[in-house]
Amino acid sequence: MLDFFFQDYGRMINYSSQHLLAIVFFVILGWLIIWYAKKHLKQKEQKQLGDILAWSLPVTIIGWSIVKIMANDFDPMTEMPFALCNLLALIMPFMMIKKNQWLFEVFYFLAIGATLQAIITPDLSTAFPHHSFFKYWYVHSMVIIVTLYATLVYQMRPRFNSILKVFLAINIYVVLMIIYNSLTGANHLYLMEKPVTATPVSYT
Repeated sequence: MLDFFFQDYGRMINYSSQHLLAIVFFVILGWLIIWYAKKHLKQKEQKQLGDILAWSLPVTIIGWSIVKIMANDFDPMTEMPFALCNLLALIMPFMMIKKNQWLFEVFYFLAIGATLQAIITPDLSTAFPHHSFFKYWYVHSMVIIVTLYATLVYQMRPRFNSILKVFLAINIYVVLMIIYNSLTGANHLYLMEKPVTATPVSYT
């Protein structure tokens, strides 16, 4: 009955109607969530909603992995959730539950610098309505939405030395991904080769 979620629909074409509608949908969803929380929820309720949004991200990653395993389509060497946006999604609850300032600063810059780029120029090998299409858009969009939620609802702000912290964190991550990519054949951060679709990396 759910076979259409697993059929091969080819690659999603950037700036197609699927791409643009996904962006519009999550922009509206993000605005509604933040507007509703600020205007209609008390502080405790805002915290509860924030926690639910944060936990939805690792649940999505884990659920998607289980679906891939059940469909015999999961390669543990290349599909472990170590891609930057997936990794941010997994640790999002640690930032939101405790309102962790250090993690917020990492999310603030990486959500804008990396996840936003993945939305504007996605490298997505599956088109609508494949299950990976929904996972991709939910995870990437919600990483940004939840980070904006922390910024606008919790009133969290990056500090002056945030850039240095993020610079150190991302460079440690890059070194680890170079090692992991070399051992597994993965291509996290596109450190091994450029993406198939046109992105800013294509012109380096």
